[in-house]
Parts: sequence; structure tokens; C-alpha cells
Amino acid sequence: MQGSKRTLTMTKDDLQRLIYEVDGMPLREFWSLNLTSSDIETVSVSNVDQERWITEIREVMKGDVRVKNHGLIVIWSDPVKLLINTPKFFSEKISEGCFELHSIKEIFKRQLTIGVVLLRLGYYAVGIFRGDELVVSKSGSRYVHGRHKKGGSSQARFQRIRNKQAFEIYKKTCEVTRGQFVPYERYIDHIFLGGESHVLGDFIDVCTYLHKHKRIVADKILEIRRPGQKALEGILRQIWTSRVVLYKWPHELPVQRIGDRSSCLRPQ
Repeated sequence: MQGSKRTLTMTKDDLQRLIYEVDGMPLREFWSLNLTSSDIETVSVSNVDQERWITEIREVMKGDVRVKNHGLIVIWSDPVKLLINTPKFFSEKISEGCFELHSIKEIFKRQLTIGVVLLRLGYYAVGIFRGDELVVSKSGSRYVHGRHKKGGSSQARFQRIRNKQAFEIYKKTCEVTRGQFVPYERYIDHIFLGGESHVLGDFIDVCTYLHKHKRIVADKILEIRRPGQKALEGILRQIWTSRVVLYKWPHELPVQRIGDRSSCLRPQ
């Protein structure tokens, strides 16, 4: 089964088309599961088809290291077999274990409010998305020295200056975050951070405003080279990116039919 698998990277729109396509298929029976690698063994089966399918699902999950710490949506039947690594916040809104596909379709209908903070030493960008629209945003920069390659007291003095400059941009970014988020904080569903993990760790330590929202801060760090307005405007695609692995798909329905309407569907 694994030898014929096809791995695709899908945007929100791509994934929505895929789910609606599957839901519209005249399948006699299929299984929809929201799983992690730890709860696959606890899934109960109710018929001989599911007994066979659970063996197949366990097999492919063992060979896919990416599902170890992430939620995994499984859609399984005889003609259709696929795994979806969705954003964690996406799978959290679907009941664990068995669920109906309409639960996924409801997520696409919602207008989620998402806060974003992008930060690297020297640059920051903060914004709020309502659905697919960036409703507020602010970006800026503050100079931070590069790393000092020499040793001795000169390096120690330089490092103190650099640490102070870093603290200043953390403080400024936190002020901007508060200013952008406060009018919407009652409605924010999720907060995403982007940049270098060690910089973001130091930033969170400084930014006490984010502490009270820790519960909705995503553990996924967004990859970004240089924070700014342009990066912010395009970041929603990365937030929603899903990895889909097709193990079986009907021959009469080419996968390309789903992707023809989006250039963002591509094999890995």
C-alpha cells in the first residue's frame, strides 16, 4: 500500500474541495477518524470491514513519522484511503475517534479570528485575520547588532548592548501586539507566532500580555525570513497548510481534478 502512496500539500481551499469531493462520493461505507499515534489502539470496531481497515491504518501510521505528535484525520474505505495532517487547531474542533464529515465542513464555514505575531531580531509584524481577511496590521523595525565574533571583554560589552537592543524590540512588539489584539481579544480563536524559536521564546518571557492567552497560542512556529506587511499578508496560507497522503483513490476520479483549480496543490 505504501509503495503507491501520493503525498500532497494542500491549502485551505484545496482541502475543502477534497472533503466535499469525498463526502459526495456514493460510497457504501467509509470511516472518518480523528486520531493521534497514541489513541489508534483504543479505537473500537463495529464490523468486519472496520476490523480490516484498522489493521491497514495501523500499518501506514507506523511508517509515517509525521503523525507522532500531531492530530491526524483518517478517511478510510475500500475505494478511498487517505490521511490528513491538518493544522492542530483544525483537528481540535473535531471530536476524537469517529466523526461525521459534516464536522469538517462546518469548520470551513466558520470565520475564525486568528492573531499573528511575526518576529526576528530587527523586524516585527502583527495582525488579526477574520476569516481570510487581514483586518488590522502593523509592522516595523528596530536595529539590533549582529553577533560579535571576537572574544574577551569587548565581546561581553557588545553582548550586553545586543541583549538590551533585543529587549527593546521584544518590548515594542509586545506593545504593538497588545494594541492590535485588545479590540478583538474576546473573539480570537488562535494566536500564531512566526520567526526563530529561540527569539520567540525570549519574546514570550518578556511579553506578559501573551501569558494570559497562552492557551490559544499554537505550538507550530511559522517559518518567515523577514517579518513585514507582505509576509503578514501571505501567512494565512502557511497557517492552514495541510499534508495529505493518498493511499488509494478511485481511478475514475483523477486527483488532478481537485488541484486543477489551485496551483498550490503539489506533490512533495
